[in-house]
Amino acid sequence: MIWNIFRADLRAVVRQFFAFVIVLAVCILPALYAWFNIYANWDPYGGTGNIAIAVASRDAGYRSPEGAAVNKAEEVMDTLRESRSIRWEFPASPEEAIEGAKRGDYYAAIIFSEDFTARMYDLSSALSADEPALTYYENGKKNAVASKITQTAASTLQETINQTYLRTLLSMVFRKGGQVDQALTEADAAALAAQELSRLQSELGQYADAISAARDGTAQLCSLLDAGGQLSLPEVNGVALDDAASRIARARAGAASAADTAEAGLDASAEKLAALSDVLAALEQGATLPRAELNARFDRAFEAASSVEAHLRALRALFPAESALPGAELALSRLDGLVSRAESIREALQALRAPDADLSGLSTLAASWSVQAGQMRDLVSGELRRDFDAFFAELDAVLAQTEPMLSALGDLGGDLGPVADSAAQTLSGVERSLGDLEQLLRGAAKALGNFSAGLEELDAPSRVRALVGLFGGEADRYGDLFSALVDVSTEEIYAVNSYGTAMTPFYSVLAIWVGGVILVSILKVQTDENRFPGTRESERFFGRFLLFFLLGQIQAAVIVLGDLHLLGVQAAQPWLLWLSAAVTSMVFVLLIYSLTLSFGDLGKAIVVVVMVLQIAGSSGSYPIEILPPIFEKIYRFFPFPYAINAMREAICGVYRQDLLVDLLELGLFGVLGLIIGLVVRRPFMGVNAFVEEKLEETEVL
Repeated sequence: MIWNIFRADLRAVVRQFFAFVIVLAVCILPALYAWFNIYANWDPYGGTGNIAIAVASRDAGYRSPEGAAVNKAEEVMDTLRESRSIRWEFPASPEEAIEGAKRGDYYAAIIFSEDFTARMYDLSSALSADEPALTYYENGKKNAVASKITQTAASTLQETINQTYLRTLLSMVFRKGGQVDQALTEADAAALAAQELSRLQSELGQYADAISAARDGTAQLCSLLDAGGQLSLPEVNGVALDDAASRIARARAGAASAADTAEAGLDASAEKLAALSDVLAALEQGATLPRAELNARFDRAFEAASSVEAHLRALRALFPAESALPGAELALSRLDGLVSRAESIREALQALRAPDADLSGLSTLAASWSVQAGQMRDLVSGELRRDFDAFFAELDAVLAQTEPMLSALGDLGGDLGPVADSAAQTLSGVERSLGDLEQLLRGAAKALGNFSAGLEELDAPSRVRALVGLFGGEADRYGDLFSALVDVSTEEIYAVNSYGTAMTPFYSVLAIWVGGVILVSILKVQTDENRFPGTRESERFFGRFLLFFLLGQIQAAVIVLGDLHLLGVQAAQPWLLWLSAAVTSMVFVLLIYSLTLSFGDLGKAIVVVVMVLQIAGSSGSYPIEILPPIFEKIYRFFPFPYAINAMREAICGVYRQDLLVDLLELGLFGVLGLIIGLVVRRPFMGVNAFVEEKLEETEVL
């Protein structure tokens, strides 16, 4: 009977010309809704060149001591005149620019201060200025989105100017070597500089001693880890190193590799201690077993304790007996305690393995040792790990601070040549890399010592020139460096070719829902029982639903075909996009059909309310995290988010089983529609009939 009802509905639609035209329009209208919205949002930021922003300047410029006149505001404005990303306008005066922004001729106005250039060339002027260098006037009344665009443009301009500020100002600071000369000429300043060099020489020697100890410890630790299959260190291939900067980079890489090795050693030690705790717990439980069976457990416990002791001793060897580095002294104390406890457990187990050993207190001893092993594991994973992190972090910081000094010493002292030759050779393994690091630090300490000794033999002017050469550098190079300390590289994941493509899932899903709303508004959801006598309620439900299902699938197919071929929407998997739309249409139409059939006009109202809530809070356009908290709490109980996520997978690229999960979660709402239409509907059938009868009596509703 279901098919009979479906065929009768199809014949009724096809035979009546006007009915066929209306149904055809119903199949196309939702697609138009989606297409126009997607097209309107295709490239909203591509037309920002039509957004007018006024720029004016009060900058008086700056005249250098050499007599050269500079006006940085004019230079910036000349650059803006060539830009097409925003329609920059240049009124005759700042007052005219501000008035134009108030009047609505411009979306915003940017005014350069009178001392804009002076601040770049005079640090004291920049520090003492009370007014901002740029003033931004925004007309928020004209358009909300345009305000965001102008704010972005102003922020970009500010970042560009900030870089120009820093580049110019720092170049001036470093270029004024006479000021540094004058400061260093004073006896106290020169003496302090010499003392600082002497202190640095001493510290470099201490760091070299620490690295020497770390080499031995790392070699032991690598041997243990390789033997236990816990870690396989990658080979460190050497390269030709031309300057001190690349040498220090190689040294820092070696220290980082040593830190990784120590990290792996800590992990391995924690695992060994956990295994020892388990073995000792098993020994406790088997304390009453026959001696023959107990011996096997003794052997396993003894081997585990020996392995723990070996790993802890290797970690202990990473630190020198005395070190100025933070964390080393405390780590040594903790490691000594851990080694001592592991050694005592091993020796006690060895004694208990003797044939004539007294095992009366074995259960208590094993339980105590198991607890100790657990505590040792927590210490290794917690406090000791933090000690190691502090040790290697300080070592890396010292190397980073030493880099510019080594660059200067390479020219002044000439004593780092042997280190460079050694570093140029191929390095294999962390231990060799640390060896190069140790040579580098000892060479630097030696060069500093020679340089400090040479200072004492120089007269005052020569001493100043030497110190300036050591601590100085190229002014323009420093200016460029500090003006852009961080370089960002962007790698797109699941790249989208346009904003319109990114919005396609939301508007397509919304159009499918709108299509379902139009269907229940145009077509009758009730099947006349008199036309099909003897049919059950469920048969009439599915018989009429098949017509809704067919028309919904046509709507979804038209939407997807237009997205792909009319608008040119990007799709990594076009057929999966159609599948997502088809499943979405089936679920939406079933849910809307069931609500309308079960609750009549009230059901239609529910459908509209659900649509409104989902437009606002489905995360289709704005991230759900930035919406009011109420939407973040309720959005997962609506079908839109799952349908949108499924289409995003098909358009941008599928990640594992996410598409399948989204469709299955969406399918739960289809199950809900069946429950509403077949079960929940039954108690309300009489009420709905009564309400509809009364509404018809009004001849209005």
